[in-house]
Amino acid sequence: MDVTEYKTIAVYGTLKSDKGNRSVMRGTLIGKGLTKEKYAMFASGIPYLAKNIPQTNITVELYKVPVDEVKYLDRFEGHPTFYERTPIKVLCNEEEVDADIYFTKDFEKFKSVDEVQYYTQIRNISDGIF
Repeated sequence: MDVTEYKTIAVYGTLKSDKGNRSVMRGTLIGKGLTKEKYAMFASGIPYLAKNIPQTNITVELYKVPVDEVKYLDRFEGHPTFYERTPIKVLCNEEEVDADIYFTKDFEKFKSVDEVQYYTQIRNISDGIF
């Protein structure tokens, strides 16, 4: 009898099954879906998801992760200082699924896509990316 507790984690970037950090996932892929709410996604070397800018529903993969393994994902994602793991709703096979997703804390102060894109561009210039 399996008494392991699990948490459903929604991923959208480098943790997805076809991306470079898939080996960090310590769970089982259980499906794909769309976030119920709209968010904004940006990339500056790595993807960022901003919860305070409603732009589009985000395509995610859902993983069933043992609760005691979530701490490794938290460490990898820099939770709670860089990314913040937050509960959301995901639409998967016409059902609403409760899942946690990692939002960036970097863009909490911005109110629009234009503000974030400007900030990201300035940051990339100062980091020598452009």
